[in-house]
Parts: sequence; structure tokens; C-alpha cells
Amino acid sequence: MYLDQPLRSFLEDTASKTPTPGGGSVAALVGSLGAALLCMVGNFTLGKP
Repeated sequence: MYLDQPLRSFLEDTASKTPTPGGGSVAALVGSLGAALLCMVGNFTLGKP
């Protein structure tokens, strides 16, 4: 599973000629990074007037 592998391994697998990981895995990674950034913004703004 890709959650247990380093990011470098995921990127190398994505760039290879193998069919997986495909666009779905890449989209999931990008979506989770976006959600993490939203959480970071929320954490910075909590408690501010």
C-alpha cells in the first residue's frame, strides 16, 4: 500500500512504465495534500478574532 512507502518511491512508480499507480492514485494524493493544507489554515486561524 502506498501509505506505507516513502514519497520518493511513489513518485518513481508513477514515472515508470507500469500501469499503476495511475491518475486515481495521483489525484488522491493531491486531494489529501489540499485537505491537509486546509487543516493547517484552520489551525492557524483558531482562536483569532
